[in-house]
Amino acid sequence: MDFAGGTYQLLDLSRPLTPGQEERRLEVRRRKLAVDDTFMYEIDTMSHVGTHVEGPSHFYESGAKTMAELSVEAFLGRGVLLDLSRTRPRVGLTAADLERAANQPEPGDIALLWSGCRGDDAPHLTAQSATWLRNRRIKLLGLDDTVRLGSDVPEIREVHDILMSQDITFLENLCRLEELRGKEFWLIALPLLIAELDSSPVRAVALVKI
Repeated sequence: MDFAGGTYQLLDLSRPLTPGQEERRLEVRRRKLAVDDTFMYEIDTMSHVGTHVEGPSHFYESGAKTMAELSVEAFLGRGVLLDLSRTRPRVGLTAADLERAANQPEPGDIALLWSGCRGDDAPHLTAQSATWLRNRRIKLLGLDDTVRLGSDVPEIREVHDILMSQDITFLENLCRLEELRGKEFWLIALPLLIAELDSSPVRAVALVKI
């Protein structure tokens, strides 16, 4: 497809969801509308199901921006994949680890982290690496299951505070990030425009330059 003066491949980075089989609640109920004999589906779920974005009001009790209060531009833009595959398993990521990645984010970019290590072997963010990302002035941080947000609850909370205090949003439960290694791409992950939501499921896609 043609986009922004170039030719791009569309890559879906979203995890498929099956009602009734997810770790978090997701139920879909079908009912018939008597007024015109058409069908409507009721979706009973949570704001953190599947591939989703999280905003500051997910972390702060009051005064923080909700999904609807953030600019739509916070959820689309130039993406940069930081390839952390040379990082040792199970370590806390340092600023030096992020500096060694081939591609580096610029202000206003969307940074995606990928290590190739899953489960207990996945490295994790620390206050130092979160501060590095904040100082690079990214606007959105994307993760799959190869990088964790921290090693324990206090560290996870610290990482949230460092980034979300600057309105940097999180895009979680991505997939296929390894297909972006060494590629130029744009990323789009738009939340639902519903007042008061802290987070929202999204359909995350990358437009990869050919």
